[in-house]
Amino acid sequence: MDEDKWFSDEKVIQKSKKAYAHFDLRTNAVKARKYITNPDKIKHHGFYPFIKYVMEYDRFHKVNGELKVDTKKRPICYSAHIDRCIYQYYSALLNEKYNLRLKHDGINNVPVAYRTDLHCNNIDIFKQVVDFINEHPSCYVMIGDFTKFFERIDHQYLKSSCAIF
Repeated sequence: MDEDKWFSDEKVIQKSKKAYAHFDLRTNAVKARKYITNPDKIKHHGFYPFIKYVMEYDRFHKVNGELKVDTKKRPICYSAHIDRCIYQYYSALLNEKYNLRLKHDGINNVPVAYRTDLHCNNIDIFKQVVDFINEHPSCYVMIGDFTKFFERIDHQYLKSSCAIF
C-alpha cells in the first residue's frame, strides 16, 4: 500500500475525523499516523471498550396480502477515536492483501462483499449477476448467511495463523 497516498486521501481523512463522544480525545489518522503505523505500538495498545447500544427499527412486509411489521434490533458499537484510526489503517492493509490474493487465486470476480477495488456498488453487482443468470439459464444461485459470523471468529486462531504484517 502506498502509505503517503492513503494518508493524503480526502475520503480516508474525512472518515477518520468522525466526531462522536467517547472516552478518549478526538484524533484522526493523519495526526495518529506515527503511532498507528508502528506495529510494536499496536501490539501493546490497550484498546478501549466499545460504547454499545441497540438500534431498533420496524420492518414492513406483506404476508398473504396483509401488511406485517416486525421490529429488528441491531447492535451498534463505537470504538474509541484512536482505536478507530487503528482499525481503519489495518483494514486498508488487509483489504489490499485480500484483493491481491483473490487475483492470485483466479477468483477476483467471485466474492464481492467488503471489496475496495471493484469501484462499483451493490446495484452494479446485482445487474452483473442478473445478466450472468440470463446468459446461463442452467446455473444455480446459492445464498448464504452466517449468523453472527463476526462475533464468532476465533481471533486467537487468526492471530496465530496469519503472517500478514
